[in-house]
Amino acid sequence: MSLPIIIDCDPGNGIPGANVDDALALVYALRHPELDCRAVWTVFGNTPSDTGAKCAREIVDCAAVTGQAPPHIQQGSTRPLLASTQRWDQQRKEYASTPEGVSAWGDERLVPVAGDGNSSIDEAVAEKLFRDVTDAASVAAATSASQKVTIVAIGPLTNIARLLTAHPECRELIEQIVLMGGCFGFGDLVDTNFAVDPEAAQIVFASAIPLTVVPLDTTRTTHMSQERWERILKACTDKDLADSLRQWINPWLAFSQQTRPVDGMWVHDLVTLFALTNPELVAVEDALCTVDEAGKLTRCADGRLVRVVTAVDNEGLLGALEQVIAGRN
Repeated sequence: MSLPIIIDCDPGNGIPGANVDDALALVYALRHPELDCRAVWTVFGNTPSDTGAKCAREIVDCAAVTGQAPPHIQQGSTRPLLASTQRWDQQRKEYASTPEGVSAWGDERLVPVAGDGNSSIDEAVAEKLFRDVTDAASVAAATSASQKVTIVAIGPLTNIARLLTAHPECRELIEQIVLMGGCFGFGDLVDTNFAVDPEAAQIVFASAIPLTVVPLDTTRTTHMSQERWERILKACTDKDLADSLRQWINPWLAFSQQTRPVDGMWVHDLVTLFALTNPELVAVEDALCTVDEAGKLTRCADGRLVRVVTAVDNEGLLGALEQVIAGRN
């Protein structure tokens, strides 16, 4: 029986200056036979939430397996619980405007991105989010009396924090939350997902829902080189999918190669799903953790007990990605 999941994400495929690891994670979720992606929620972060919804739709239209019901796509929160998105919108524009960004994306950096700005989320939109995600969770949980939904969170945690605050009864429908976020090391560095909305991260950590955390410390041990990516694309027999993936991934890969201390790019978000499908190829330990007001993840004696993914088999990860893109699962 495949695992019912909801992906909560901030995809930016095709958007100048935006990371594309969400796109790889979504393709994996849609095409892996052990995963049943019931819904995709989008949240501000890497991109505005309306842009993310359009990006998610492109991925679903391109990568969904024929004969399977497509996931419900729901645009979610447009801003953090207490702060604004200005810093993160500006960061994306700055990435696209650097010499490396111009080289990767060209003049597309001048195209405005939907949702840029600092407006508050409309209350009607917020209520619709609460209602729709509740329905989505109910549908996923209804597969059997004993099978609840797993939420895979690979963006800021605002949608989930809003849901748990407005509808605490939904906790009974959620088996676990597997999230990419948090950073133990690298000095004062706070990963983007927690830094964007630390209050939301604190709410999720305060819940009683089982948590598996994939921190930046682990995802930064991954790498996908240009050569390895070309091998993955070569294995794809679906020309339209291969063309789309090349168009989405290659600019960020080129940008990352020049601006990050990695051979190619990190594949942060993909590790969350790989941990679900290939638990034997990741190392996990239990730890007492807390999230401070800046979003920094720390271990402490009075913290929340979570499962932490501490290591991942990089070649196994990329091999699994190649298999789902090639349709060999």
